[in-house]
Amino acid sequence: MSAPRYTEEGAKFKQSIVDLFNLDPEVGSKTSRQKNIVVQTPDDEIMRVLEKIKELGLPPDKAAQAISNFESQTFLDYRPVPWDEIHHQRGLDIFGSARNLPVSERPKALDLMDKTGHTLGDTRNNLLGTSFDVRTHLGTAFKGKTNDGKKVRDVLKLNPGITELSAHPFGSKESRPGVIVPDYDNANQWVEHATKSAQTVEIDAARGIAIEQPRRQIVNNILQNSHKAPPIESFDIFQGSPREIRDAAAFFGDKNHERARLAVYGGWRIPTNLDPALIPEGMTKEQFQAVAQYFPADMLKTGAKFGAALPVLGAVFDGHSAIAGTHEAATSKSNRGKAAGVLDAISGATGLAALAPTPATLPLAAVSAGSGLLSTAVRNKVDQQVIRGAVKHTPTAIKAVNKANQVLNPVQHQINKQVLAIKPVARAVHAVQNEAKFRGKQFLSIFGIK
Repeated sequence: MSAPRYTEEGAKFKQSIVDLFNLDPEVGSKTSRQKNIVVQTPDDEIMRVLEKIKELGLPPDKAAQAISNFESQTFLDYRPVPWDEIHHQRGLDIFGSARNLPVSERPKALDLMDKTGHTLGDTRNNLLGTSFDVRTHLGTAFKGKTNDGKKVRDVLKLNPGITELSAHPFGSKESRPGVIVPDYDNANQWVEHATKSAQTVEIDAARGIAIEQPRRQIVNNILQNSHKAPPIESFDIFQGSPREIRDAAAFFGDKNHERARLAVYGGWRIPTNLDPALIPEGMTKEQFQAVAQYFPADMLKTGAKFGAALPVLGAVFDGHSAIAGTHEAATSKSNRGKAAGVLDAISGATGLAALAPTPATLPLAAVSAGSGLLSTAVRNKVDQQVIRGAVKHTPTAIKAVNKANQVLNPVQHQINKQVLAIKPVARAVHAVQNEAKFRGKQFLSIFGIK
């Protein structure tokens, strides 16, 4: 039998941290989330941070910030797509009354929840697999800033979420009667109610995971075909190790991987074959089908390879350019805006036509690229001679880049093979050393220590 992850000694120590927050009335009144994290997270996952807070003698506000930093760092272990939101399968607020149980009752209550598969707090059992697009998480449109700017926002305007078909079908503040667990003095009574609440909200999490499947298929295919993941059918980065997940986040966060990111943004949809058990209360299957049919089909079909899918992605971006350019040309109040819009529309339309590479369509690729460069130049008020040069030399540049890649790729491949062959032990040693350094820095960063 495994040792309990919640102990009476731990509960007392956690309460001392909660009491520390309350020493400052203003901090105490604004730290409900941090208090829930402290109380609900298993001792073995948070105690080191709490002990460090005490060791450093942090004041209430700094202690609260350390807990927020702990959560932010923890989320990074479960978020392979860096703009995703993390959904607690069993929300902190719903089970917030755990901190109102007598200290002596808390370990029993929380350990019972853990042993029956309903672990609470910021822990792997509650967070793994629930890295969601905001449209899955809350059913709202993406509003955050990204490296891709307006292009992303335009894509998402065409494909918004809907609250009723999300992981929070009743909004981010739980409003269903009886779901939020009330105060109890007895662990068994609290667990009885908490178990029913957990079973209710776990359906919401399962709905989110089901809605995410088309997008996750795209994420996994991109990673595998970019050689960032093993080529096995069962691979799922959303169930990966913390290191694998962080590496994936770094890949998708790289501004050089625009197409990969936009494929993930645009690949979200609500599957029309959602399990009826996951359709929210109050919505019939017919109503669900009526809503879901308005969301676009998968951009990448099952088993599609990222390399083979580039024409599909190209169609998405060129299509976006054609639509957005046409709209700007029709609505812009400035001649510059109208001109740039027309050029974007030409670039998109000719790009779409050039996706099938035949002798007849190859010139269209140059027109598309030239129009795109010209549009950028118009927007940025570039000198007319530079514009003419850009258009004139576009086909030559494309040929030069392709030829260089043909020469360099085999050479790079051979270099990579040699490195892998002669340095496997060194690589393994470095990996262990780097992991230790990384985790050490990660822990200290929680407290603002570099």
